[in-house]
Amino acid sequence: MPDEKVLSVAVSPSNKCLIYVAIGNRLYRSNDCNRSFEQIYYDNEKNININSVVVDHYNSQNLYLGTSRGELIKSIDGGNSWRTIQRFEEPVAKVLVSPQDSRLIFVATSKIKVYSFLSNTDTNPANSEDLNNNFKVSNFKDLNAPLNDLVVGASFKNLQAVPNDSSLLLATDKMILRSRDEGITWESLNLIQPDGKVTVNTLAVNPKNSKEIYYVTDTTFFRSLDDGTTWTTKKLPSARGGSALWVDFNYTKNVYLGNYRLSNK
Repeated sequence: MPDEKVLSVAVSPSNKCLIYVAIGNRLYRSNDCNRSFEQIYYDNEKNININSVVVDHYNSQNLYLGTSRGELIKSIDGGNSWRTIQRFEEPVAKVLVSPQDSRLIFVATSKIKVYSFLSNTDTNPANSEDLNNNFKVSNFKDLNAPLNDLVVGASFKNLQAVPNDSSLLLATDKMILRSRDEGITWESLNLIQPDGKVTVNTLAVNPKNSKEIYYVTDTTFFRSLDDGTTWTTKKLPSARGGSALWVDFNYTKNVYLGNYRLSNK
């Protein structure tokens, strides 16, 4: 693979050694736990980025790509062929498959717009008589009316779903919001700094306990064990700003932090 910034990584729920990596305008697939990679998608425009790749946990042959041009692209054969199923007016920043129901797809754009819809997951690429049904989209919802009433910030940072209670957490550069009803309504978490004075880089949540929330800034690691009511803080262990957080699904006390050089932000 090229020595460039990795924009998104997804691991197949059915095979831990099947890994998809998005770099620039290309998507790579490894079938042998990162020992080797093959390119399976290349965008015609070199300045287009694949910002998000995700695998359907019900049918791992279904993949979704979100691009900086605003497409949501789907594959029903593990990445061998692709089709655009939805277009947005802004760059797609993240695609999220609901942990409760893989038919429910959430899309967040770089300008903090959030949408949801239902996608067909019972796909069959061999069914040539009804190929269009494999890419069917329905029940499209614009979830931005309540967000428009909030000063949410200027840029999207992360969107996460919590498997144990179906809530959503949305991080912007200035606040963290939560929805308990699949994005219909949103509430702002009570952070230590007031809204607009925070600089959130990313967030993570315990996949088995939605009350346990983490986020990082350029200098500080924040943790709440009580649904955002109170927070503990620690200085980051390096001079690099926090850029990525992940909580281990099986061992939720293990939290992983990624960093970047502040001068390269």
